[in-house]
Amino acid sequence: PFSPRIALGGEVKFGPLEPGDHVEIFTLAGERVVSLDPDSMGVARWNGLTPSGAQAVGGLYFFVVVRQGAPVARGKLGLLR
Repeated sequence: PFSPRIALGGEVKFGPLEPGDHVEIFTLAGERVVSLDPDSMGVARWNGLTPSGAQAVGGLYFFVVVRQGAPVARGKLGLLR
């Protein structure tokens, strides 16, 4: 599980990623919460906020790592509030 209050830097990190990769995070209902691009070190970071700056609701989320338009990795992420 991920908790922004206790995670190092307040973020969950995905990496190493290649240039052009991105990470998409979805609710269990399949609604996209956020799309993340990697930084220059190949790490995408999520602080638990939506693009509007609101806190995402605690619960279970799915993530997909996308490379050249195709999913290359998938997983689950628990967000604690």
